[in-house]
Amino acid sequence: MDPITERAVPVRSDDVVHFPSGDQTFLHHLSSGEYFALNAVGSEVWDLCDGQLDIAGIAERLTHAFVVERDEVLPDVLELVASMYTEDCVEIR
Repeated sequence: MDPITERAVPVRSDDVVHFPSGDQTFLHHLSSGEYFALNAVGSEVWDLCDGQLDIAGIAERLTHAFVVERDEVLPDVLELVASMYTEDCVEIR
């Protein structure tokens, strides 16, 4: 796959269940058995990976939720989504 861009639309995999716990979210990939932990920002990104927003839109939402600049958050969102894609936790549309 080409590198993930800000126009990519991430969608949570049906093969992953998630468990919110405080300001964290734990992901369990059912096929691989792997577990992943997301902090508060990562949890928000996970929640927004519903196929409605592209990565740019997710970053825009985070600017309001966490009072950060888009230029600060966009690279982090790209990196997190790319990592979740590599681990088969999200699909890209």
